[in-house]
Amino acid sequence: MDCAVRAYPRCRVSMAEINFHYAKDKIIKKSIALFCLLALCCFGVQAQQIEPQVKEEVELMASLARLAGYEEYNYDIGGRYTADIDSVLGEYRSHQAVEMMKQFRNKYGLAYDRVM
Repeated sequence: MDCAVRAYPRCRVSMAEINFHYAKDKIIKKSIALFCLLALCCFGVQAQQIEPQVKEEVELMASLARLAGYEEYNYDIGGRYTADIDSVLGEYRSHQAVEMMKQFRNKYGLAYDRVM
């Protein structure tokens, strides 16, 4: 005879049923607590204001990398912008700064975002 039945002869609930309901209540309480915590964390959160800006030093280094022949900077995905770089700065392909960028690539493996 089960101890719960011995203690309460009129009640025919097994310990397995009691454990099941206890575990179910525990899971429900944890779920509610988690939901409340998530709601509190998300309440009042808003996106930051982003202001677009152009960094001249970044544009210069990217242009030098393009003139130095870095293949990752020579994709024509910029449209008119890359065409303007080539037409305005194309005459400087033999400039000392462009030659230094070529040396940096060969000596230090300069590529992609390491240019910046």
